Amino acid sequence: MPIPTIDSPMYNASQAFAGVPYAPTVSPTSNWPIDQSVHDTIQKMAALACSNTEHPIVIAAVKDATQSLLPTASDREICTAIFYWIKDHVQFVEDETLNQAALGMSEYDAIDTELLIAPSYLLSMQHPMGDCDDFSTLCAAMLLVLRFKVAFVTIAADQSEPNRLSHVYVKVWMEDENKGMYLDCSHGAFPDWEHGEYTRKLEWGIS
Repeated sequence: MPIPTIDSPMYNASQAFAGVPYAPTVSPTSNWPIDQSVHDTIQKMAALACSNTEHPIVIAAVKDATQSLLPTASDREICTAIFYWIKDHVQFVEDETLNQAALGMSEYDAIDTELLIAPSYLLSMQHPMGDCDDFSTLCAAMLLVLRFKVAFVTIAADQSEPNRLSHVYVKVWMEDENKGMYLDCSHGAFPDWEHGEYTRKLEWGIS
């Protein structure tokens, strides 16, 4: 399974959907042994999150998300502000749709390709859009700007494929409460919401 990575804001979304190519970096991976492709994808997500922490557009997003908070805001209040900012500014779109519309892939190739969009590119889109891995990478990057400890959480949420890790979100450590909180920006209705039906779960720390 290939993993195209869009890691530089060369074009905005309106240009991309008008037919301008993204020219992504493509990395092949495999589902064997089990979870190998998930491991490879998570490593790329972590690299994108870490490498985007000093990007001006990501820093600006963090400032915008937290500007109404008091200097004494708790970790929970800060993380909650990040969570809702992302939900308000990014639209959920499946990879298959973006792969076909933006990258011009066939329907067959689009289904078997995991598209990763760097936070800086995502935020440079006229209408930011992506799937759960893009929401999670952006969330991780914004939290890392604020020096939070974060991890990616993957779960097998598809009952028809109980072994396949099919969804990803973020876990952030709140120092002032000495506990973690889940931030599922793509699917969660509120902070600390977690999908109730899954058959497997793995956490991946970001170093």
